[in-house]
Amino acid sequence: MMKLSMMSLYLLFTMISSFLLIVGLPAMSIWATVELWQKKDMRFLLIILTVGVGFVAGMVVAWIVAVVDMSWPLPIWETVYAAGHSEIYGHEAEHAAETIVLFVLFGGDLGAIAAGTGTWLIRKLRVRRIDIA
Repeated sequence: MMKLSMMSLYLLFTMISSFLLIVGLPAMSIWATVELWQKKDMRFLLIILTVGVGFVAGMVVAWIVAVVDMSWPLPIWETVYAAGHSEIYGHEAEHAAETIVLFVLFGGDLGAIAAGTGTWLIRKLRVRRIDIA
């Protein structure tokens, strides 16, 4: 039986959730837009947009932390390129770029989770307030 380390779980969570968000958010946005035209209900579209904004905001905050706190010298697109091209940048730079890319994606995941949870809590509080009044 293979024992997973915390780093392996972090990597697995980041890759799966980031893939689902990157692929799923545009698809759900199209679905929510169609639902908006059919039912004139904007709630689902607002939830999808809030999670998308949280994902992007989390990635921006993580990138700022990587640049300022970790003193990362490369721009974002060059970092993504360096993460897959060890023949140009060397193995040490490629490994560091992969770590930065995963860190930024993990920040985006946390931002999406925070935005989705916040939206869910606000909707719950609004429903309760309407029921009581």
